[in-house]
Amino acid sequence: MNMKQQADEWIRTVARQHLGSNIRRYTWNGYYGQKANATLLGTQSDFKPVTGTAVSENDDFVLLKLSPNNFFGLSKGLLSEPIAIGSKVQVTPYARRRFDGQPLYAPTNVEVSDDGNIMTRSFTIGESKSYVPVDKASIVCQELKDMIDVIERERADELRTVAQVLIDAGAWLAQPTFQDVTDEEDIIGRPPTVTFRVSSTKANGHISVIYDRAMDSFDVVLVDLEGKEFARQENIYITPNGPSELGAAIMSMVDDGLWRIAKVDVLKKATKVKAVKAVEAVKAVKESA
Repeated sequence: MNMKQQADEWIRTVARQHLGSNIRRYTWNGYYGQKANATLLGTQSDFKPVTGTAVSENDDFVLLKLSPNNFFGLSKGLLSEPIAIGSKVQVTPYARRRFDGQPLYAPTNVEVSDDGNIMTRSFTIGESKSYVPVDKASIVCQELKDMIDVIERERADELRTVAQVLIDAGAWLAQPTFQDVTDEEDIIGRPPTVTFRVSSTKANGHISVIYDRAMDSFDVVLVDLEGKEFARQENIYITPNGPSELGAAIMSMVDDGLWRIAKVDVLKKATKVKAVKAVEAVKAVKESA
């Protein structure tokens, strides 16, 4: 039984204790580090922030009541801070982001009038890529264009692309740099390269993806802020679907796993009376089980 299944089983036993007498049906969702459910169109979605009141907990999970018949479960191990029973909170689970730091579901091309009103904005349904901020039309070297395309599309894990792994490691905080190569230059001596600034608890420096024309493969090199090499992996070979080990190599160097943590903002602290009543209710449910 995985964590989501455990949480679903627990929610079924406690949610009904927090329903009004006239409510017969209820729904719930939850965040336990997994990807969100697919949309009706079959595309991958992301969790959006939820606002609710904490009504129940056990050793592993806490349950928010979002509306009279809607709940949201959370893994305690994935919260930026504990949630007290009775407190009203906004929780922002992990969502894939773009290189501007905004989640993929956020609108683009937002135009705001002089008085602050939003005039226009665009949404891309089912967007899954985080595009590296570069004008590809200005790049001369086709191998560099192909490498950027691989970084954008290649899946690093069940949820994220290589680009999104880099973003979660801080690459969105600074503009990536590129080494383009003209037809007159030595592509082996001066290889196409894209470099990202990364800042995580695992790595603080610059990580470069380099095309090795002689081996027809990629190299990944991590250096610290002083330029001292910290890690290197070579000969990551290109497959028909891109270099399948590229994401694994980058994750091993920069991914600290903290991107999974859901941000908790306390909107209203629990009163002592509510907190005591909530604890008593949980105890009663456990005793009756």
